[in-house]
Amino acid sequence: MLASEDFSVPRNLLIHGVRVFDGTSVSSADSVLVVDGVITEIGTGLAPPPRAQVVDGSGGTLLPGLIDSHVHAQRPDHLAQALVFGVTTELDMFRPPPHLGLLRDAAATRDDVADFRSAGTGATAPGGHPTQLVTWGVCPEFPTVSGPEQAEQFVTARVAEGVDYIKVFIEDGSFWGQSRQVLSHATVEALITAAHAHHKLVLVHADSGATARAALDAGADALAHHPNDPDPAGDLLDRLTQDARFVIPTLKMSAAFARGRSGAEGGNQDLLDHSDLGPYIDSQTRQFMTAPRPSPPADAPKDFTTTGLDFAGVLRITERLHQAGVPLLGGTDAIPVFGHGVGLHRELELLVEAGLIPTEALATATSVPARCFDLHDRGRTRPRTASRPPARRRRSHHRHHRHPPHPRHLAQRHPLRPRRLPRPARNLNPHAPTVP
Repeated sequence: MLASEDFSVPRNLLIHGVRVFDGTSVSSADSVLVVDGVITEIGTGLAPPPRAQVVDGSGGTLLPGLIDSHVHAQRPDHLAQALVFGVTTELDMFRPPPHLGLLRDAAATRDDVADFRSAGTGATAPGGHPTQLVTWGVCPEFPTVSGPEQAEQFVTARVAEGVDYIKVFIEDGSFWGQSRQVLSHATVEALITAAHAHHKLVLVHADSGATARAALDAGADALAHHPNDPDPAGDLLDRLTQDARFVIPTLKMSAAFARGRSGAEGGNQDLLDHSDLGPYIDSQTRQFMTAPRPSPPADAPKDFTTTGLDFAGVLRITERLHQAGVPLLGGTDAIPVFGHGVGLHRELELLVEAGLIPTEALATATSVPARCFDLHDRGRTRPRTASRPPARRRRSHHRHHRHPPHPRHLAQRHPLRPRRLPRPARNLNPHAPTVP
């Protein structure tokens, strides 16, 4: 999954002796043939065409490019660091202009960065989360939504900026023992109605079971985090299984607020020290990743400040969602302190800890987000005839549908990037069973 420093790649090559993960399972094939830059055949014992480069993939596993379904990229070097770790697509969940244009331009014109999709500016109430980022000097002032009468104007402005989906914040602070301004239910409904009229998916940032239920009642398509508290009403799973809704657990973020989640249990240090991963973490990312762990809010309840987040409970929630068949997407909530790209390796490890088998965890970062976000050209390793040349790498303008298409409708173009073949799945989680 680690990209080489040389981004030149032969147009024709054969990778042989490799295990092939196709986005859902490990196939029986051991060879992948690439002609004119696209995969044209996957099989056993394939012969190379004339003048094709031959790569011995023995001991490795060929994967589709990974998709991180929840990031917060600020600069193109964040996208470059993601690509180093095999993340070929970052789905950003909050990035106001002017950074939005800078990141979009980098993804459209450079081959050394991950592709980039974004919600742009998320919808929140005046004084609501994350307006504190303006106070902290992290981002410039951005528009907020005072009531339902402003919803259409807000969504129309985001669509004009070229966003790929809409993000809505419903964080009342109750989980943290705080009280924050929050969008009214009527406003959330109006925002979702306007977004769907523009054929945009709506993802909601909710910090509790109560706010998650409110989001789903208003018609949200997905949760950008899953709730960190138990579901007292016991009906959240039923609501999520309706209308093809999906969830991005962002376990790495939850682990950051849990006591004892350090080293191999969820922190950064073992990633920094990892013999295969550590050398590829750039100096700036390394500096951020060694910063002190974020502290709970100053006014958080005493039991939370003392014991931290109940991460075992968070893992149980993830397991229940998975067992209920709710699509889970691998997302890190990546900010510099979590590391773009490398953090997704930890997120997949935590999903395995929550009960997914390694191939299911890999699917959360390949085929599942490709299906849920209607990304037709990625997430699966499958052949495509060379007679249909791949489209130029650019920002998509396709329409998003509230109900994602079935996988059988997805056509695959697997853009090949030079990448050191990964070792078997033990690199995903050294404590979990390897992919069979």
